[in-house]
Amino acid sequence: MRRLLALRELWLAVGSLGLFCATIVRAAEPSDAVPESASVVLRVKAPQTTLGNLGDFVDAVQPGFGAVVKGNVAMLGLAISNPGLAGVDIEKDWWAIVFAESRQKPAVVFAVSATDANAIKNALPPGFQFHSVDKLAIYSDDAAALGKVRDRLSGQGTGLWSKTDASSKKLFESSDLSVLINLRQLTKAFAGELQQAEPHLDGFLNQISGAVPDAQRLQLIPMLDMYRVLGKSALQGVRDSHSLTLAASFSKDAIRFEDRLQVAEGSATAKFFAAQPTSELSLMSRLPANKLVYFGAKMDMAGMMDWSMSMTKSLIANSSAEQKSQFDATAKEMRGLKFNEMAGYFGLDPAAVGAVRGAAIMEVTPTARMRELGHAMVKFMSEVQTPGFKQTMKLEAAAEKIAGTEVDRITIQQEFDPSLDPGGIQKKIRDLLFGEAGMQQLVMYQPTRTVQTFGGGKAELENLLTSLGASSSNDAARATARKRFAEKANVVVLVDVPQLIVNGLKLAAREKVIPVEASVLDSLQLTPSFIGGAIACEPTAAGAQFEIPVAQAQGIAKIVMLVMQIRQQAQ
Repeated sequence: MRRLLALRELWLAVGSLGLFCATIVRAAEPSDAVPESASVVLRVKAPQTTLGNLGDFVDAVQPGFGAVVKGNVAMLGLAISNPGLAGVDIEKDWWAIVFAESRQKPAVVFAVSATDANAIKNALPPGFQFHSVDKLAIYSDDAAALGKVRDRLSGQGTGLWSKTDASSKKLFESSDLSVLINLRQLTKAFAGELQQAEPHLDGFLNQISGAVPDAQRLQLIPMLDMYRVLGKSALQGVRDSHSLTLAASFSKDAIRFEDRLQVAEGSATAKFFAAQPTSELSLMSRLPANKLVYFGAKMDMAGMMDWSMSMTKSLIANSSAEQKSQFDATAKEMRGLKFNEMAGYFGLDPAAVGAVRGAAIMEVTPTARMRELGHAMVKFMSEVQTPGFKQTMKLEAAAEKIAGTEVDRITIQQEFDPSLDPGGIQKKIRDLLFGEAGMQQLVMYQPTRTVQTFGGGKAELENLLTSLGASSSNDAARATARKRFAEKANVVVLVDVPQLIVNGLKLAAREKVIPVEASVLDSLQLTPSFIGGAIACEPTAAGAQFEIPVAQAQGIAKIVMLVMQIRQQAQ
C-alpha cells in the first residue's frame, strides 16, 4: 500500500512538473500574435541592446557621439504610442503588426513585453484599446485589428509563420531590426490596383514617347520598350511573391542589411531565379590589388545580352533597314555563345593623363567567334550621333601582341557641340578621365575568355594578365570583404568609397579646382576596406546583402571633417 501511495505521489509530482513546463512553453510571445491576414510585421530586437550596438558603431566612427544614440531609447516610445515607456520592457523585443486593405487606412497593433501591464494601459492615448496575456501587452486604436490579434493569441485561425519559409523566418528573428511584408496578402487586397498598373505604365511610357521630337523618338523607343519589360516583370514578380523580408543588424564592426524575397514555386519568377546559377566567383579574387571597385557575376547571360543589345540598337536607330537586320543577326549569334563567369575592376590614377583604369574579364566560348562578332559590333557602332553629341569607335585589329597573343585596340572618341558646352566643361572632363586621344580599350581573346582593359595602355593589360595567372590573391582587404557575403552568389560588388572620393579630390586638386594639396589627402591614412553587396538566387527565393564596415565609415568621416576644415579656411 505504501508503495502504491509513493507511486501516486511520484506521478502527481511528475504531472505537476509537466504542467508547469507546459505553462512556460505556452507563455504568450509576440510571434504568436501574428495572423496570416497581417500585411506587414515590424520587430525591434531588445531596443536597449540594439541601440547600444548601433551606438558602439557610431562611437567607433566618431568618438563621443555613440552615447547620444544609446541615450535615445526613450525617444522610441513615440513610435509605440507610449512616450514615457511606462511599463514597457526595453530588454525584450517590440513588435508592430500592420493590417492594410484597399481604400482603407492601415491599422496598427503594437505587441510589447510588459514589466507592468497596467502602467502601459494607463499611459495609452485616448481611443486605444488594450489586452494582455501573460507578460505580453497588445494595444491599438483599431478595435477590429486588435480583435484579429487577440483571436490569434487564443489559438484561432492560422499564424503567418506557418506560411513563411524557414530562411525568411530565421532572418527576421536573428536581426536587430526586421520587417516582413506579406506580399501574398497584399496582392489579394490590392488586386484591382495591380490590374491597373500595367495600363498605367503603358500610358506613361507612351506619353513620354509622344512628347519627344521625331528626330530623337527612334533612339528612345528601344529604351522605353526595355523599361516597359522591366516594369511588367516587376509587377509579375509582385504577383508571384509570398513575402519580402528586410533586416538590419548592428555591431561595433559593421552595419549590415539583408533582404530576402520568397516566391511561389512554379511561378514565372521562380523559373527566372532557378535559371540563375550561383558561383564562388573566384575569378574576382585573381584581379590586381589596390583597385577602387571590384565586381564578380554569374547569371543567365542570354537575358542580359538581350537587354544590352536592345540598348545598343537604340543608338543606331537612324541606320538603314539592312544595317538593322545585320545587327539583329549578329545579336542573335552573340546570344548563342556560351557564357560563364565574369569579373572586373575600376580605378582612378590621379597622377595620370587619362585617369580611368578599368578591366572586364568574361569566360565565353568559342572566343574566335566572339572576336568576329565583337568586330562586327564595333562596325555597327563606328559613329553614333545625337543632338549635341557625336561618338566614334575605331578598331585596330592585332594592334599589339603580348606573349605571342594578338591584342585588338578600340578607341572611343566623343565630341560635344560647343554651343551646348560653351565653357568646354564636358571636354575637360573627357580629357581628364580618358586623355585627349579618347578612351582606349585593349582586348585579348584567350581560349576560354576575353580579357579587356580600359585606359593604362599595354602595361595595364600586362599587369592584369600577370594577376590572373597567379595562384592566390595578394589583396587581404578584398579577400576579407568577400568573406562577409554569401559563399556562392550571382553578383558581388565591392567599393572602397573613401579612397574613391580621395582619388577624385586629388584629380580636382591637380586641376586647381579645389585648394588642397595631395599630401593633405594622403595624411588621412585611410584603411583599405570595402563597402559591399551581394545577390544570390535560389529556386524559389532571392537574397541580397549589403554591409558598411566601420573602416569605411571612419574614412568617410575623415573626409567630411577635412572638407569642413577647408571650407572654414576659405571663408
